[in-house]
Amino acid sequence: MVKDMERFVEKFSVDPEEVLPDAGTLETGKSYREKKAKPLIKKIVAVLRSVYRAYLDLSRRFCDMQKSYDRAWSKVNSLTDRVEELWNENRALRERLGDFGRVERALG
Repeated sequence: MVKDMERFVEKFSVDPEEVLPDAGTLETGKSYREKKAKPLIKKIVAVLRSVYRAYLDLSRRFCDMQKSYDRAWSKVNSLTDRVEELWNENRALRERLGDFGRVERALG
């Protein structure tokens, strides 16, 4: 799809006067519109639709990734809080272990 868009852009990125051919000598406005202008417009609309679909897909994927990131960040914050709690509990238990060590030495 991207390659098609790139080729389309290369083909039609020049001056609009060069993209649309001149009308023939005896060609009417209606036949020019039907044979030359409408097919070009249809191609442009098709490319715009594909670009819009790609944009919607990327937008949806970005929103999903943003939600996933938010969930992960929330989990990191809760785990950080839990680690801090366990660190404090560990420090308190080490102090109590020191107290029990002194009691054990005193009692034998």
